[in-house]
Amino acid sequence: MSDQPAVGAETEAAERACLRLVIESVRCNDERDWKGLVALYSDDGVVQRPSGERIVGHDAILASYSAGAPDRRTRHVCSNWTFALDDPTHAHGRTSVVVYAWDVSTERDPRLGYQLDSRVVIGDFADRFVLTDAGWRLAERRATVVAHS
Repeated sequence: MSDQPAVGAETEAAERACLRLVIESVRCNDERDWKGLVALYSDDGVVQRPSGERIVGHDAILASYSAGAPDRRTRHVCSNWTFALDDPTHAHGRTSVVVYAWDVSTERDPRLGYQLDSRVVIGDFADRFVLTDAGWRLAERRATVVAHS
């Protein structure tokens, strides 16, 4: 029997797990679930913001996200996801992201919800993943901005 099916199955399982991390990370971000977001990262996980600021480790990531504007809400719309398994415990992927934002301290239209900010941001997440004892985790996310309105 060839080793190829096992490698394919391993890659497919890793891809599903890592895609789930991407989806869960934007869900946690949009719902302001900072503890849930941090749990998706390895203990020494890194977030690199578009500004170049590097945030390292659970405590620093939690503090950074918690310090954000309390009335700002976002919705991340993700697409064009790519994935590659580097070895059995490391992988990388890229996701295109469109970020919409609004302020919940403003008046909410009962039919249409909140008025969006005039700026819409298009960017990318370049993610590195690592297989830990707890399963696949984000080892590093580098966020970049490509364009905005």
